[in-house]
Amino acid sequence: MLKSIKINGLTVVILLTTMLFTSCKKEQAKEEYMGVNNPVTTANSVTFKAVPMPKKLISGLAFPTDSILINKWISNPKYDNVKAGNFENNPDVINHGWDIWHALTAYTNESYDNQKLRRFETWYTPDDLKKALTDQLVNKSKVSLKSMKRNRGKLKTPSQFHIGKNINTSTGDIVSFVKYDPSSANHIFDNKLFFKSKLNAISKSGATFPEITDFPTSGVTLKPIFDPLSEADLVKEKCADCYKIAVWPGEQNNPERKFGEDDWNTFVYVTLTGKTDNEKLIYSVNEFIHFKADEAISKSRDIKVGDFLILRAMHVTTREIKRWTWQTFWWSPNPNSPFKPSSETTASYKPDQLDHASKHYAMAIAYSMVKPAQPYYNGSGKGANSLYAYNPYLEASFGPYQVIKDDIAIGGTFSTADQYIQAYGIDQKVGTKLNQFGMQTNCMSCHGQARYIPGITTTDSSSHLYITDQYFDLKAPYFKGAVKLDFTWSIQGNLMDDKELVSSHDESAALK
Repeated sequence: MLKSIKINGLTVVILLTTMLFTSCKKEQAKEEYMGVNNPVTTANSVTFKAVPMPKKLISGLAFPTDSILINKWISNPKYDNVKAGNFENNPDVINHGWDIWHALTAYTNESYDNQKLRRFETWYTPDDLKKALTDQLVNKSKVSLKSMKRNRGKLKTPSQFHIGKNINTSTGDIVSFVKYDPSSANHIFDNKLFFKSKLNAISKSGATFPEITDFPTSGVTLKPIFDPLSEADLVKEKCADCYKIAVWPGEQNNPERKFGEDDWNTFVYVTLTGKTDNEKLIYSVNEFIHFKADEAISKSRDIKVGDFLILRAMHVTTREIKRWTWQTFWWSPNPNSPFKPSSETTASYKPDQLDHASKHYAMAIAYSMVKPAQPYYNGSGKGANSLYAYNPYLEASFGPYQVIKDDIAIGGTFSTADQYIQAYGIDQKVGTKLNQFGMQTNCMSCHGQARYIPGITTTDSSSHLYITDQYFDLKAPYFKGAVKLDFTWSIQGNLMDDKELVSSHDESAALK
């Protein structure tokens, strides 16, 4: 999500109803809803199966929902005036976001390490795909994703947090992994989209705007963010097993600033054995979506086996429309009256069928970059209003200026000028406003920049581009010479040098 240019010797970077099944007589229908009767994985060696999205959402709408219907919601002029708050106010869009959240957090019949798994927990990580692709390439194995033995995956620092100093150091680092639903995972695997040679070939196709094959409309990708509860977070003066965590205090009427966790100064305490006491700001771990660390998690981070990890936030996107749908969630101590970028109105559409922990999360959502929504091509931010959708735990700390020196980020995250690297030669304003901060971002604007630039290493920050909320044309001139990744930054972040893999394997084999 970040790209750089040289200005006066410096590198400047710019960012970024359905049925409720309760009776035994309806168990078969329940399993169909949960996706159990149509599992992706079948091999006996599999630790758990990847459970696909349900064919019908809790509202009764099909999944994937027809793009014609979703685009009708988006273009409804009744909800174009968001100038006062700059947040989504369309009930159809909001309902759909909660529909998706319900499906993701629903428990399945799958379990791992004696813990029952929610749907999103059964899905594939990039490491799963890389392991399968490597085995297929190097060992000539007829491997398939459905035959893989998997664990939860390796937790990593979110890619956003490699940009400047954004990690909260006072209460422990938060960690994450990307998750792909079965159809997205198979799309990447079948098309070998993690191979550099594949993207290099696409870049040489002769197309004016080279791009990967579109994801299927059933595609869903996630970035769940977890906070490990470690001994360093214990506050025994509060209770015997109280862990201190920072929580979002809201924008406080000042969104034009960097506002990361270290500045929030607002905390609650998580107890593993006690009960929730709202007045004392103590919350049972059961108020959070959570899991216990296994050996694989322990090896990937400084986390002990059996430590609790609580879900703090999650970015969610679906390929139901061309520019994907975008919704993001975070834990809130006041889930029925959450702070911006959510609202009481958004919370009021939360379905009753959510389980207790899932109801504790707030949502921000945006299915367009600005309002009124602009066309794919030849649109404009002039005369439009900003539409913000960001996650406090991921973007609130971003600031307006960034210099990269020796691949080390100094300063903020976004550029103060020429938001599109001089692609248009002017600042990309929405109306008369130039958005410059993390609390002025929109998922669609930022992820739409996802592209692979041949010759630039993906570990180098110059391979990314973060931007604030603004309209961009799908055929903007700066896309020339790059491979568009269908709004999926995680492809660029997980590329493998497949030719080097084969060469190294052959050399190793020759030495045996």
